[in-house]
Amino acid sequence: MLRIFAAAFVVFLAVAVFFDVEKNMADGPDERIANAGEFVGACQSVKAQCLKLVDEAMQSETKRGRACPGHRPKIAAMTRGIVVWLGAHPELHPLPVDAGIVRAADAIWPCRR
Repeated sequence: MLRIFAAAFVVFLAVAVFFDVEKNMADGPDERIANAGEFVGACQSVKAQCLKLVDEAMQSETKRGRACPGHRPKIAAMTRGIVVWLGAHPELHPLPVDAGIVRAADAIWPCRR
């Protein structure tokens, strides 16, 4: 009986480790997105890393006084819009990811002055 329990426990741990490793590989912190083109490719589906990049870029711009977040949508909707817009503008793909995100957000949701 103890052998069966031990074997089942080992199988359970192996499955848990496999799924945890697979999850981390799909959206892990080791995946570095360096430019806008990589952002477009990596963020075709909503991932936590993509949402975080957009959120950080917008917060940075807000702190610098160059963004007007009041009339922009929530981060998930923004991220999707930015991915689509950057996908249609391959000339901006070489930009650093934060610069590409900000350019897209400004083009889609310009500040009202």
